[in-house]
Amino acid sequence: GSLYQSLRGAYTNIGDFDKALSYAEQALIVSLEGATYTNISDAAFILAVSKKDRGHKLPNRSPLIRLWLSNTITFLSVWISVDRLMGYHQQEVDKCCLLAFVENKMAHIFEDEEAFKRSDQWLHTAQESCNSYRITAKQLIELEIARATRIHDFDLAVTLTFDHLRSLQADPLTTPFDLAQATIAASMTTR
Repeated sequence: GSLYQSLRGAYTNIGDFDKALSYAEQALIVSLEGATYTNISDAAFILAVSKKDRGHKLPNRSPLIRLWLSNTITFLSVWISVDRLMGYHQQEVDKCCLLAFVENKMAHIFEDEEAFKRSDQWLHTAQESCNSYRITAKQLIELEIARATRIHDFDLAVTLTFDHLRSLQADPLTTPFDLAQATIAASMTTR
């Protein structure tokens, strides 16, 4: 599975999302043939990301992108349930965050208020799991900021952005790249 995941990453980096998706599918198939559950679930997450990435090539507002996003949403929903059942809470949270992102994309493309509500529900589920299992997820703060901005709670968006920046500054393991990204996000949020 690792070879296929590496090939998936290489093709993603050069923008060939069709080949990346194919290799992600192969990685999951190989994982299902005897890997540990965590490796299987990790491969499923990578496949979901590849599905999302491949969807970017489809025309906005087309029935095809709606079908593609719906397929990704269903795939993630199933795997979240399995991760919860298997006790793999880190992947449960990561998949909830990705699902919230995909629902949010669906909502923006099709001006679908129900998709915004589902996105918010998945964000809430991820937050609850993070609190219950003491898990951190980088994507969670980004989703919280995006949600606050979407609902025009700009004070909350600024507070979340600067709290995140301060926590990264205090963490000796923060990479300069992550700190730079958070700094740029903070400067953009206050504009």
